[in-house]
Amino acid sequence: MEPDQLTTLMEKYLDGTLTGPEEQVLRDWYRDNEAGEVIWNSDSADERNRVQDRILARLQKDIQQTGTGHVIIPMRRRRIWMAAAAIGIVLLSGTAYLLPNLWSKGPVAAGGPVATKVPLAADLLPATNKATLLLSNGNAIVLDSAGNGVLAEEGGARVKKTAQGQLVYQAGTKPASDPGSGGGPGAPAMNTVTTPRGGRYHLVLADGSKVWLNAASSISYPAVFIGRERVVTVTGEVYFEVSPDKSRPFKVQTREETIDVLGTSFNVNVYADEPVRRVTLETGSVKVNAGQQALVLRPGEQTLHSDKGFGKTDKADMEGELAWKNGDFVFNNEDLSSILRELSRWYNIDISYKGSPGPMAFDGIISRSKNLSAVLQIMESSTKKIHFQIENRRLMVITNP
Repeated sequence: MEPDQLTTLMEKYLDGTLTGPEEQVLRDWYRDNEAGEVIWNSDSADERNRVQDRILARLQKDIQQTGTGHVIIPMRRRRIWMAAAAIGIVLLSGTAYLLPNLWSKGPVAAGGPVATKVPLAADLLPATNKATLLLSNGNAIVLDSAGNGVLAEEGGARVKKTAQGQLVYQAGTKPASDPGSGGGPGAPAMNTVTTPRGGRYHLVLADGSKVWLNAASSISYPAVFIGRERVVTVTGEVYFEVSPDKSRPFKVQTREETIDVLGTSFNVNVYADEPVRRVTLETGSVKVNAGQQALVLRPGEQTLHSDKGFGKTDKADMEGELAWKNGDFVFNNEDLSSILRELSRWYNIDISYKGSPGPMAFDGIISRSKNLSAVLQIMESSTKKIHFQIENRRLMVITNP
């Protein structure tokens, strides 16, 4: 990567304007240069110092504890690895810490990586490609154990599982029928993909729209879109990249909202056990309808729907909202109970408490590819208030006296 391009990407990150593809370029660059010998390559000392000063200022603000009950997890963070790439050190409470390989290491302390041991009876693996496809005839196909290739023909579409573990709908040998006026023989063939706890899946709909399902989620859709609209129904958390088609608007229905889309990318989080239901727009434009209310979103905005009402924010936590699709847990001042609900779905584990840890919030980033024990060790090493035990797919959260 050219020095000026690297500078631009780091500046855009600090400004919060880095796009998804640009972030991937920056990630790839870091992975290629993380051997502990990363050098800031700018030819301009002034430019190098200016960016480094901004990174350090951000780091000092981000890393320090922000008050009682707010814990900074000293793990790999996007903000930290950029500083490591640029200057090789981070200032934390007045002490310099060497960060030679932040992309892969866990917490770092003055004596090196923290080696806290969490007492575990059995470790648990992260979510993998697991899902069930329910066909219009009632047959169910377990996708994680199904072979690659054509699985079925549905309503004019060939349903295919690729070698990459995706479900793809392609034009079939039989033409799709008109939906008619009320179901029955002329109705489109409806399919449903459901992920369990501990599962995830990616599919491509017949119109080319791409869909990512998080754990404990589902999407119902016609095998082939016919008629004036493209309508799907979702539960849980689903990310969309919708293929534009002005002649046939795309609609996403949830239990309480309808989202009108033309061609855009956005995230829908409507888990039943979450207190707030969120729709977050990454690109394009959507209109979110909730009862008699409707809000139009622009990129970076988010609707919030709960028992307290329906509204929106123009400063969504895009990093946190899209982290699951990008392979991370991202905690930006996130409370413990919210984190544990997320872990419960991702690792297919039940949660119970021994004592009450009280209000507690965390900041940090952890890879979703880690086993549960590694995630818990990082969390436990960041605070003395709690520790964890696992037994028979149950996570016990224990409050320290």
